[in-house]
Amino acid sequence: LKEEEDAEAGQVRALADNADRSIESAHGLLRALLNLSRLEAGGVKPSVGALSVRAMFDDLRREFTPVAAAKGVRLTIVPSDLWIASDRDLLRSLLQNLIGNAVRYTDRGAVLVGVRRMGNRVRVDVIDSGRGIPPDQQEAIFGEFTRLPGMGGDEIGAGLGLAIVRRVAGLLDHRLTLESEVGRGSCFGVELPRAAPA
Repeated sequence: LKEEEDAEAGQVRALADNADRSIESAHGLLRALLNLSRLEAGGVKPSVGALSVRAMFDDLRREFTPVAAAKGVRLTIVPSDLWIASDRDLLRSLLQNLIGNAVRYTDRGAVLVGVRRMGNRVRVDVIDSGRGIPPDQQEAIFGEFTRLPGMGGDEIGAGLGLAIVRRVAGLLDHRLTLESEVGRGSCFGVELPRAAPA
């Protein structure tokens, strides 16, 4: 009798976990669609100011370290004392999408986030040792509802993250770059102006 009760309790927990994941996935999809429609309708007006890279990276490290650890992926976000000119919320959303994708598509290895100086500009790089993107799909992945073929344990995604990334980068006039090789990983870069410390 005790074994049957334990088995039933296990099934109920599994159903509850699946329901939670489905609700979370639906919520993520609705939020992504809302963000995309706001960007397309011109309902988002950037508020550009001087931002501390260190402060933004600290927030992103707190958010993504547990996610990466749960997947067995090593996440390194290199601190920097540089300041940049951008919209805080929009840039954060863009980087959240890039780091989230890097962790999702890295089955083992590491994700590295850092900043490179480029004269009066900087480039934020999100580099992973993941699956990589075939050359013929490197443009297509920025389309809406486009996802690369996944693996069994992949977290469900809507295929809107990189579409949002491209629109946000365009809205902020930040150049977006991509270098990738199948089986060796990817590097997404975002070029933006430097700023004097506020």
